[in-house]
Amino acid sequence: EAVAWHTTVARMRQWALPGLDDRELLLAENLFGQARLAISDGAHRAHIARQFQAERRAELLRDIGQALITTFDLDGLADALIDSLPRLGIASCYLALYEDSTAPLEWSRLAAALRDGQRVPLPPTGQRFRSRQLAPPELFPDRRYSMVVEPLFFQAEQIGFVMFEVGPQDGSVYEVLRGHISTALKGALLLSEAYQARIAAEKGDQIKTQLLANVSHELRTPLNIIVGHTQRALNAPATQTTAPSPELARELRHIQSSAQHQLRIINDLLDLSRAEINELDLYPSLLDPRPLLEEAFVAMADEDPATGPVCWRLDVPADLPAVEIDPVRMRQVLLNLLNNARRFTERGSIVLGAAAESDELHIWISDTGAGIPPHQREHVFEPFVTGDLTDRQYGGIGLGLSITRHLVALHGGRMALDSEPGKGSTFHVFLPQAATEADGRQVNRTLLPVLWLVAGGQTTPPEIEEYCHQRALEIVRLPADQNMAFLLKDGVPAAVAWDLENSSTQRWSMMRRIYNHPLLSGTPFLLYQRAAGLTSLSVKQASPDALWDAVESAMPREADDSVLIVDDDPQARRLAREVIARGLPDLIIHEAADGAAAIEALGAIKPNLVILDLMMPNIDGFEVLDRMRAGEDTRAIPVVILSSRQLTLDDVKRLERHAMVTVQSKGMLSEEEMIASLNQALFGSDTLPPQTSALAKQAIAYLQGNHARRLSRWEIASAVGTSEDYLSRVFHRELGITPWDYLNRYRVIQAKELLRLTDDPVGSIARRVGFTDAAYFSRVFRAISGVSPSQYRATLTG
Repeated sequence: EAVAWHTTVARMRQWALPGLDDRELLLAENLFGQARLAISDGAHRAHIARQFQAERRAELLRDIGQALITTFDLDGLADALIDSLPRLGIASCYLALYEDSTAPLEWSRLAAALRDGQRVPLPPTGQRFRSRQLAPPELFPDRRYSMVVEPLFFQAEQIGFVMFEVGPQDGSVYEVLRGHISTALKGALLLSEAYQARIAAEKGDQIKTQLLANVSHELRTPLNIIVGHTQRALNAPATQTTAPSPELARELRHIQSSAQHQLRIINDLLDLSRAEINELDLYPSLLDPRPLLEEAFVAMADEDPATGPVCWRLDVPADLPAVEIDPVRMRQVLLNLLNNARRFTERGSIVLGAAAESDELHIWISDTGAGIPPHQREHVFEPFVTGDLTDRQYGGIGLGLSITRHLVALHGGRMALDSEPGKGSTFHVFLPQAATEADGRQVNRTLLPVLWLVAGGQTTPPEIEEYCHQRALEIVRLPADQNMAFLLKDGVPAAVAWDLENSSTQRWSMMRRIYNHPLLSGTPFLLYQRAAGLTSLSVKQASPDALWDAVESAMPREADDSVLIVDDDPQARRLAREVIARGLPDLIIHEAADGAAAIEALGAIKPNLVILDLMMPNIDGFEVLDRMRAGEDTRAIPVVILSSRQLTLDDVKRLERHAMVTVQSKGMLSEEEMIASLNQALFGSDTLPPQTSALAKQAIAYLQGNHARRLSRWEIASAVGTSEDYLSRVFHRELGITPWDYLNRYRVIQAKELLRLTDDPVGSIARRVGFTDAAYFSRVFRAISGVSPSQYRATLTG
């Protein structure tokens, strides 16, 4: 433009000068000179302005690029464009993606739209339109406009286009914007693909885990029945009419062994499903590992004939360091490894060894079996991985070692493997040692006929004296500051008793030291409280049989042991009576049809257990319980509340002030679980103190009151003021099931009631009882009830 102006001025000068006199010529030259200066100055100013605009545009484009490159979804991309484009002078913009990139001229979806500087609202999935229209016609500006269309690519594939209303006249602006948008779209689409793949993988994994759990539970119940019936048949009295023949006994033992093997596989499946959702909890205690190693070794070695081709050898020294472990889970680790060695060893030897190494306990299981090829050693600990030999000859589904490694890791330990094909394998387990008193390992392990008594008063409780008299035990009172090494120099006691009355901080500390000492891991512990009598006995043993024997010996049952069932519903009393008759056949069963009859019966008899319904006319279960705890003869009787009443927090407050009270819901537990719960109440082997038991009761009230909506473990734990893991442990100790199991069972009970009383669809009932997925509800219903919701309704109408 400056050149054109200079040319124009030159031509005007050439035309005008010949007709001017000297004075006019001088004036004209001055004017023409000023014109040239003005043109040059204007050109310079225009150049500076253009340069400033270009720099500003470049800065805006950099800002847009920075904003887009950090955007990983279409909504963020649309927000960034709509916020930035008006500053570039672009009033309208339309971003569209093809529905099918192989047919780009068919249909597109408008992902973002800006019209006259304002964002156009679009559906979440975008607005569909014909690609040939470039944009929905109703969204174009109501004026004249010019548009620039730029293609968008994902890798080498054109996936859509972006259309800008012409603002800046520099075409490179639109090219730069296209590049920025394409790059942002690549990131957003790649992230979306990864997210969808993750969702699909997690859903598949969740389905697998739920399937494993549900199927495993359904398989475990009949196997437990098979094992129980075969055991009872084998234990039948040796008479001509009842004792099995040698051939039949051999077959029964084979059935029992096969069922137990199958049960171990199912338990591994359950543990795997729990581990994958971080629900595999430990209950560790400080133990001397030698008894546990010996018990696991004997349990596995006894299954092989003594004169067989495999020699079993235990290489465990008498002096091993204490370790903090869950005895049940560690026994599972040892049995898995020993069973693995037995399966792969046809002849030779299997050795279970242990030794203290630095700050670790080293346990190893060696065999002379087939060995593991090098290329398989990295994979043997993975779930469902089995070697060629395993598949062809030895059976198994490849779960034992995976569960074993997970359990060892939960204990803070590690595993290693040495193996050579054809020569055998050695599995190593390294567990951290626990700190114990320096001279604790040199103590004599002789069992002494004494009972250690930790008590604040000078009078020995009569129940403790009777306990010791029956077992010929001498009572030794322990000072609160007694040295453990001195106490154990001659041997270990037959039992330890703790009188909870007037317990001081020093005696609490003393009991903690006694309870956690590894040399006392198998010692019965008796807790005494004047208000409740002999309330609890805890025996820290890894073997369930040994534990039960200790409980039986510590709390012998008398010939007139009895249970009182208090319920106004005859059907409920009949069901409870049948369960007790089958599971606890030695108990005498008394019944009361209401609260008044219960109080009258308690005046005439002293049952060992009361099963109590809360909802009864006139005198309800709460009043019966209050009167029991007010009476000298009945305050220590355990009570199992079995009721269909929905608990409130006020109900919990009335219950939690009483000791030895367990709350169960009618129809919640299976017959086996109910028998286990009654056994727990009767013998108190793991009774919770009232303040701890109250947490479980509060959780029950919260679950019942909020079962119809979505709940989380964190919410339930927060409602009762404790941590998730601690609540799960307390709840399981109180009721024998987890809070989540309780919630699912309670929801199914409510669903059965709705199926019985209404004609609502199954999906509607699922939502009313707290399930958001009708298919998952049906699976849970079937797992708990044995039939689907529709089949259950059909049985009601049929």
